[in-house]
Amino acid sequence: MLNNLLEEAFKLWHDRLPNEQPGHDSPVYDFFTTKLQRHIEGLTHRFGYQELIVKASVGIGRWAQIPWIGIRNSNVTANFQEGLFVVYVLSPDFGAIYLTLIQGVSNLSLDELEKSASELRRRIRKPMGFSVGLEGKLAHCEPLNSRPDKYKKAVLYSRKYDLQKLPHDEELEKDLRNALEAYQDYA
Repeated sequence: MLNNLLEEAFKLWHDRLPNEQPGHDSPVYDFFTTKLQRHIEGLTHRFGYQELIVKASVGIGRWAQIPWIGIRNSNVTANFQEGLFVVYVLSPDFGAIYLTLIQGVSNLSLDELEKSASELRRRIRKPMGFSVGLEGKLAHCEPLNSRPDKYKKAVLYSRKYDLQKLPHDEELEKDLRNALEAYQDYA
């Protein structure tokens, strides 16, 4: 089911209408913030993490550069702009989805993000099957200090999934559980 939902999320994101705005009457917005968000929340509960907060975002008022589905522990961070959390990040330009342990990018420079990521890596174990940092790009054009550029610097660990060969649900769920275990160990 997760496999199918991630594929559908990417397709909806990719095929959204240019004049459509994110909001309650948008099928893209509705899919991310209802169906996909609820499924991820159900998985976190099934893994025994009822206290985690799940939120999906495709933008407010205008489309986000990078759509995401985040999971946070309120004992670690109060929001998805600061602190540390687990996030699925869609790379709309390259047909990939990343499962990441990432820090918030608000109010931090690229140098501060890199320094903080390095310090956090010393305190948080790398989940099995994950890479250090983020391999590849999130968008075709990543000007200095753009959101995609900041997201890339903010990633502690990531697992990349090519949309053309997404793993089966068992592997996707195992990776999510591994990421959440590392995150909760930190919490």
